Amino acid sequence: MSAMKLTIRDFFERFSVFKKVQPIDSVDRFQDFLATRAAFVGQKKLYEYIKTRMGMKYPKVFQDDIFIESLNIAKWHVYAACMSDLGVWMSAQVYAKTGDRDETIAIAKHAFSKTLYDRFEADVLQQHAEEILKKFGDRLALTDWNVKSEDDSAFSLSPKELVRWAPIAPELKKYDVEVVENSIRFSWVSKRQEFREAYNHEAFISDWRANYATPG
Repeated sequence: MSAMKLTIRDFFERFSVFKKVQPIDSVDRFQDFLATRAAFVGQKKLYEYIKTRMGMKYPKVFQDDIFIESLNIAKWHVYAACMSDLGVWMSAQVYAKTGDRDETIAIAKHAFSKTLYDRFEADVLQQHAEEILKKFGDRLALTDWNVKSEDDSAFSLSPKELVRWAPIAPELKKYDVEVVENSIRFSWVSKRQEFREAYNHEAFISDWRANYATPG
């Protein structure tokens, strides 16, 4: 089996989320939730879309190294988009409790950056880390935190990026946009509920302010 195929398999195993959600009572737990849930939704929806589109050809295309390379590229772009959406939404839940915009942005940047450097492959980081971080920072600067804390509008990038990067022929994608985008939007519902049930704001914000916040 090629190194690329091993990368695909390892990606699945690395981000399993079938274990019980731990209380989100620290900065590390907050970041871990972002990393694992964004990866799970992104990979699941990407592979489901490809499997549905390929049909009976699905096992065969996974023997094609060119296709696998395209899929490997796609998975990281979709993962980054899922991190962005979930990171904004999770941080908005913090803002709903504190009302502190600057602190919320600092929390979002910390969780996003740590996930990026902890979870992404070295070659991806070398090529794309600066661009990914800039795009996320630009998004945070324009975010209306009051709105994002109340609805699901934060989940706007991942549906578009899933369709954009999936290694499917453009002439086929045009028939899939609505179904594929709605599918990933629906997947976020359970992750939002998981977060709400596990999030301990008092413990989290205490850990952040004691150990991570910049004085002054």
